[in-house]
Amino acid sequence: RILRDVIYTHPGREGLVPLLENVELRGPMKLFLEPLGGGVAETARPHVERLMWGLFSGDPGAVTDNAGAILGLGPGLTPSCDDFLAGLFLSLGFAGKLFYKNGDGRARFFKRAGDEILKSARKKTTVYSIGLIDDARRGEGPRAATGLIRSLLTGSPEETAASAKILLSMGATTGADTAVGIYYGVRFLISMREAEALYETA
Repeated sequence: RILRDVIYTHPGREGLVPLLENVELRGPMKLFLEPLGGGVAETARPHVERLMWGLFSGDPGAVTDNAGAILGLGPGLTPSCDDFLAGLFLSLGFAGKLFYKNGDGRARFFKRAGDEILKSARKKTTVYSIGLIDDARRGEGPRAATGLIRSLLTGSPEETAASAKILLSMGATTGADTAVGIYYGVRFLISMREAEALYETA
């Protein structure tokens, strides 16, 4: 919640910040069924939701097809959706190490998906985005991004807010769009862990 609230303070609305609007009401794993008009966020929204469902259900085609549909979309040298994908896969790789062992099937799935997205990126987007996505799929990224992930998992609310503000200061939309991807990724990992815990106790 702290990360989402800090992201909302970002003045730009041309990137993916609007994706977070109503995410608490609709849920990050559910498709947004209502068409909501133009803009990068609304163009990306159905693909992002299907991508997240693909991660949840272990469907590699859903992940790679929907990531491919948004690669290169949005403003900037690293387009908004590329920043989102980098933030998402950075959190799956970096934070995923805390949730899953390297040999775990889920960790292998995230790695394979990241590898396929990188292949698509090489054909569809900028050289800057390719480098960012390449690092992210290996759980590597800018210190501001990894610092935010670390704060989300182990820091205080104040540390999380401070880390989010540092990331949001990067570029016109890059920091905010990366933070949206991190939000989706960390929230996804926590949701998966909660679902697995419920399954184990059932």
